[in-house]
Amino acid sequence: MDLVGKFPGHSEQHDRPGGRHRFGQCLGQRSTDFSYSASGSYSYTFDGGSVSGTFSASGFDGFSYQYSVSASNTSGQWTETGTALLTQAGSATATYSGSGSFAASGQTSASGSGSGYSWSYSGTFFESGTDQSSYDDATQLVLDAQGDWEPTTGSASGSGTNQWSYTWEGSYSYSGEGVSVSGNFTDSGTDAFSYGYTVTGNYSEGQWAETGSATVTLSGQNHFSYSETGTLALAGEGWALTGSLSSSGSQDAS
Repeated sequence: MDLVGKFPGHSEQHDRPGGRHRFGQCLGQRSTDFSYSASGSYSYTFDGGSVSGTFSASGFDGFSYQYSVSASNTSGQWTETGTALLTQAGSATATYSGSGSFAASGQTSASGSGSGYSWSYSGTFFESGTDQSSYDDATQLVLDAQGDWEPTTGSASGSGTNQWSYTWEGSYSYSGEGVSVSGNFTDSGTDAFSYGYTVTGNYSEGQWAETGSATVTLSGQNHFSYSETGTLALAGEGWALTGSLSSSGSQDAS
């Protein structure tokens, strides 16, 4: 019986007195890993602005197996039994950061006898983000009566997170119909997404029966603030009003 040829690994054979084989054993294992990394730049445009930045990514995938096979000889017939374990695991990580600028201006239509308003805004934009994921799979196998490997149980689990942070900063102004205002604003926040799952399975009569659970979480927060000053000069039939104005405010949400 050539156990070495059938299952690469370590084998042993034990003899009866007189040189006839009685039983043997074969053990083996192997692992393979693959890793990668990448980096570069990105850019995109949106209405009134553009962003450019850099990114990096890395990860690995690994596969391994180990097995044990025993064989016994009774009345000239070999009988084999064996178990094996297959595992696979991997992870990936990506990060990026970018910045850009934006600007726009326009004119609103006049209402009634008014002349309408002119407006403009401009500023800068910053963003950064991370994306991480990982997984683990395992499958148990046994050697059946025909000498073929058949799965018995399996399990899988994984998780991942994704987070994006941003900041808009800029200035704005509008004027018309006796009012002139200019100000500054900041709008910043974070959006996050995460997940996790587990699955277990049993194999019988050519079919997998699986059960599992998963969780998904979404979260975010935002902060907005502004500060503005201006002047006003209004007049009507028999009256006039001049002055200055200022206002500020903030808002937080999650």
